[in-house]
Amino acid sequence: VQTCALPISEPFPDTWIYIHSPDVAVGRIQNFRKWSPAMVPDPSKTCLGLEYFCYAGDEMWNRSDEALIAQGVAECQRLGLVNPARVQEGLVVRMPKAYVVYDLDHAERTKALAEYLSRFANLQPAGRNGQHLYLTQDESCLAGSYALRRLLGEAVTPWSIKTEEY
Repeated sequence: VQTCALPISEPFPDTWIYIHSPDVAVGRIQNFRKWSPAMVPDPSKTCLGLEYFCYAGDEMWNRSDEALIAQGVAECQRLGLVNPARVQEGLVVRMPKAYVVYDLDHAERTKALAEYLSRFANLQPAGRNGQHLYLTQDESCLAGSYALRRLLGEAVTPWSIKTEEY
């Protein structure tokens, strides 16, 4: 993930956009001002998060921070979102295992994981990485709430949150 502080208030009106272009490697761009103006308190600026989908250790992952920031700025320019001269700073954050990969055996493996982890009364997995499920932000918050309620003795489980089939 890359984030760039930009002295513009509105590069696009959405919280995020998925990019489907062979001309760039970026997969998703988030506009943090649209999530909440409190995330970028200066109304003359915004902050964009650029997501590049890769694996720990691959060519993209191993690029320098400077090279990734330069690529992000260049791709935002190519997409018509940013004037590179106005970019003030950039930051690279590498998130290993940020997304769940679903395969034909995922449901069976996730059920086995939930059953195994339920043996530990003091362990309450919740959220995407805790449950190995592609939960939305709301679902992750609800799963965290269920984990806390379970610690307090209620008979709820974060594993009941996501019921959609993938």
